[in-house]
Amino acid sequence: MSKAALIQQTAQLAVELAASYPLGRLGEPEDIARAVTFLLSEESGWITGSALVIDGGVTLAGIM
Repeated sequence: MSKAALIQQTAQLAVELAASYPLGRLGEPEDIARAVTFLLSEESGWITGSALVIDGGVTLAGIM
């Protein structure tokens, strides 16, 4: 398989995978960074002992 064909196949797989997520897209590093930023802020000062699920709705939908 050529490099171009592999890149095309990988892109197609990413599109198909993204479509299976409830939010309709794959996660980005920024999605995690926003949650971390919130947890480090004063706005999260009353949050203790919680698990923050950042999975684009996969757990809630019971997909995986």
